[in-house]
Amino acid sequence: MQEKDQSCVFHQKYLEGSSWTAMEFEDFLWLGTWDQQETIEEYMPYLAIPFTFGCQTSVTGHFAKQYANGILGMARSLDENAFLNAMVKSNAIERAAFATCLTRMGGTLSLGGSGLARNDGGARQYHLEPMTFTNIIQDHGLYSLKVNKVLVGDFCITCAEDATNDKERIARRATLLAFRAGKGVLLDSGTTDTFLPKQAHRGLGKAWRAATGLSMQETRVYTYGQFRSMPDIRMVFHPNTTIVIPPSSYMDGVPRDLNATTLEEEVKRWAGSRKLTMRVYCEEPKGAVLGANAMYHYDVLYDLQDKRIGLARSFCGNQ
Repeated sequence: MQEKDQSCVFHQKYLEGSSWTAMEFEDFLWLGTWDQQETIEEYMPYLAIPFTFGCQTSVTGHFAKQYANGILGMARSLDENAFLNAMVKSNAIERAAFATCLTRMGGTLSLGGSGLARNDGGARQYHLEPMTFTNIIQDHGLYSLKVNKVLVGDFCITCAEDATNDKERIARRATLLAFRAGKGVLLDSGTTDTFLPKQAHRGLGKAWRAATGLSMQETRVYTYGQFRSMPDIRMVFHPNTTIVIPPSSYMDGVPRDLNATTLEEEVKRWAGSRKLTMRVYCEEPKGAVLGANAMYHYDVLYDLQDKRIGLARSFCGNQ
């Protein structure tokens, strides 16, 4: 950070190369709806808080190319000026918690907790199953979870006890340790794709071939039938909280029905072959990062107060 003409200018650069420069301002901030009049009249009186933020003067990388051109920090910060802590401090929300329910086209952010429940017949977003919880581990400020096992289809790539020989047993145990190493498995909706440890590549590729009859490649053409044979990727966190990443989430290029009202109707059947790109990469030296594509159609509750994560498979809308 530096002072320039009595203004504070600060910079942020990210590991993948994106960066931004901004000037620091303080103003009243609140969240509302697309309706400007409703937002001012109904939300501002009880949600507006004094808040320090940056107005970007330049951006590079993904901030310049992607639809999302800014960033809202929601890490587990101890700084009382961090967004969520500032909301609690100003009594705009009662609890240091927030939830996301994401789709490829957008989604919702709920402050103070989760606003979703079981479908009452008219909800645009709703739970498909009860929410279960897993504790946040480590104190580095990120949302890190302890994984118990990882399955690709019906094949557990981390279950040493299921292996039929010593070589396979050692490989699966090493894969589990790789998921737990470093910062563990991180939830990061600000990352577009999902990154698994390098040790997971062998097991993932083996399970992929068993399910599809094809070698695993980042980009290739598929028939609709081959797409339907692709396996789910399922992670079970301690003690027994599960997130399932279906092919419709981790494959790019899948045609979608924007008028769908259920998850089953979301993918549109196609004729012939279609080029798809797999957006799960086995590149991490330690641990894993579950990006936004791992969280589509999940209500994810980040409960900072009780240091836990809640997960509920949900219909998060189609827009």
